[in-house]
Order: sequence, then structure tokens, then C-alpha cells
Amino acid sequence: MKIPARELYYLDVIQKLPHRTKTILGELIFRGSKDGFIVLKKRTREIQQLIELGLIVDNPIYRGKGFSISILPTAPHLHRAYKRKFQREGGVVIEKESS
Repeated sequence: MKIPARELYYLDVIQKLPHRTKTILGELIFRGSKDGFIVLKKRTREIQQLIELGLIVDNPIYRGKGFSISILPTAPHLHRAYKRKFQREGGVVIEKESS
């Protein structure tokens, strides 16, 4: 799948994330809905970092327990590409970069 140029910024941001944060984002994509929504119980430091980077966004409409986020809302093609990749692989496997 070809990622539009306007979404390549987010790909670059994701590739530069620390391994743990990148893995958490991958798990959110894998476990979230195909539309990119997921309900979480608590806000961790990594979740807050992803919000600050614009990779995930609070869902203000949600009123249930916990809180709902939208994953890569401004990069739907990138979200779909990652979702398909993780589904093919049966989960999230993110290699640690060697230093």
C-alpha cells in the first residue's frame, strides 16, 4: 500500500519513537477497531507521549468507563497499513534497533 505524502511525517515520527512506546502504539493499532478507536483504562506516560506527538487523539464523544482514543486519525492510510501488517503477522513484533 502506498502511503500518501501528507502521512509520511507520521511514519517518520513512529520510526523515531523509543522501542517501548513504538510497541505500545503497535498494540493499540492491533487491538483497536478497524476505524482506529480503542477504550483504555488508564493514561500512561507512553500514552501521554503519543497524544503530545499527535499519533493518538482523545475521543471527546465517549462517555463510558475509562477513556477512548482515536489512533492515527490524521493518517488513515498509515493506520490501515499497520493494521493489515499486524493482522498478517498475528500480532505486534517490533524489532529493537541495534545501536
